[in-house]
Amino acid sequence: MFVKEVYETLRASPQWNETLLVITYDEHGGFYDHVPTPVSGVPNPDGIVGPQPFNFKFDRLGVRVPTIVISPWIEKGTVVHGPKGSPFPTSEYEHSSIPATVKKLFNLSSPFLIKRVEWAGSFEGFVTVQTKKEPRTDCPG
Repeated sequence: MFVKEVYETLRASPQWNETLLVITYDEHGGFYDHVPTPVSGVPNPDGIVGPQPFNFKFDRLGVRVPTIVISPWIEKGTVVHGPKGSPFPTSEYEHSSIPATVKKLFNLSSPFLIKRVEWAGSFEGFVTVQTKKEPRTDCPG
């Protein structure tokens, strides 16, 4: 009910045509996932290594996180499974994809916050604001 109310409020807003709503669900609750988590090619975000005896390097991802991205600038029926090797061959969509997307969409010149944000896949590839002149008008209200 809460998500519905947020969507309807944004949809009715004069700012709707400038909106990108990102809904992510970070509590998998033990649900089974048939796709194994990536264990190689994931950069350590800041170079910090966990304490002895484990020395965890923070260089792997956890379970997949379902995400819904809503905007009048996304083509109807779009389903995206992965960033397809961009910006790096091992890149994935993950939590750091949100700040990576903000940096790309707003063309921010500041350096990436951490290595993981630079590595993460960005949603800007399927947000058509750069290629379309007008936003969609067939979004459910």
